[in-house]
Amino acid sequence: ETVLKSHGGKNNNKFNNKQGGKVSKENGSSKTNNVKCYHVHKAILSVGPRRSDYFATLFKQSHLSEFATSTSHIPLESSAADSFPALLDYIYTEKMIKFTTKNATAVRHLAHYFGMRPLWKQTSAFIRGDFSLDTAATYLSEAIVYHDEKLELASIAILAENIEEINRRTLTKLSPSSFERIFASPRLKCRSRKLSDIVLKYCQTQGGSVDMSLLMKCTRSEVMPSVSRKAALPLLKVAVAGEEK
Repeated sequence: ETVLKSHGGKNNNKFNNKQGGKVSKENGSSKTNNVKCYHVHKAILSVGPRRSDYFATLFKQSHLSEFATSTSHIPLESSAADSFPALLDYIYTEKMIKFTTKNATAVRHLAHYFGMRPLWKQTSAFIRGDFSLDTAATYLSEAIVYHDEKLELASIAILAENIEEINRRTLTKLSPSSFERIFASPRLKCRSRKLSDIVLKYCQTQGGSVDMSLLMKCTRSEVMPSVSRKAALPLLKVAVAGEEK
């Protein structure tokens, strides 16, 4: 959760991403109390080219408790909470947010949540240019967190269509449920024996996370009519280990 304490004045000399503001956030991180509290200014958040439509509307709602207490409690996912200081810097200064594969989905979520259309467009443009087979696994995991169905489907599609080219590093980023969705995708394109090698590699990267249900779905005859010699015995061992659990 992020807690914003708003002030009527416009002077922001004390506010700085590293010093001066108090922000309160509760998230899944290991930081004390998982809370950060930021002191912000109504005039800056609600006016100007980088204003937040969310706050501009909120500050006019005199019947809400936030209006009386000048405090907003905002629950955020961990990656959104981590990106929140950059969002405040974006509003307060001329500074642009440095987008990365890891933060782009969270920043776009924040831009949508707080009604910042220009920032949403900038982030969307970055994601379109950055999206590739190498980044799709990260975008998939973040899209699931923020319920971005369009990005989820695009990530599943590119991973399914190019599964033969996926490296071990990408495989380790895929949760069992995401791996299963890739195999269930109508876009899946892969030779059966090559597919068995990929399933084996995934099992090896996930350790004990792969259960029999997932293994059976990924190796069913409709998907994998034949198995490579290299993968046959190791996959059998994985299956036996799964049965013994």
